[in-house]
Amino acid sequence: MKVKVLRTTYDTNIEQLQAFIAVLVCAAGVCLFAYGYLVTTTIMNMVEYRSATSKIASLHAELGNLEARYIALGQTMTVEHAHELGLVDVSSPYFVRIDDARRLTLAR
Repeated sequence: MKVKVLRTTYDTNIEQLQAFIAVLVCAAGVCLFAYGYLVTTTIMNMVEYRSATSKIASLHAELGNLEARYIALGQTMTVEHAHELGLVDVSSPYFVRIDDARRLTLAR
C-alpha cells in the first residue's frame, strides 16, 4: 500500500503498523493499570490519614486531661508532703560546671 503525504510517497508495511498498534495498546494498558493503582493507593492513604487524624485528636484530648491532673497534683505538693514521701533536704549540693579548659567538673 502506498500513502502520499506532502507530495512524497511512502511504502507502508501492514505488519509494522500492526506491531506499532499492538505496542500502543500495551502501553495504554500499562498506563491504565498504573492509573488504577495510583488512584486506589491515594484513596487508601486518605482513609488512613483521616483515621490517624481522629486518633491524634483523641490522644490530644487525653493528653490535656493528663496535663490537668499533673498541674492539680503539683498544686498539692508541699515540703511536708515531700518529707512524708521520704525525700530529704540537701545539705551540700553539687553543681556541674564547665571550666576554662572546657572540662566538666563538680563544684560546691
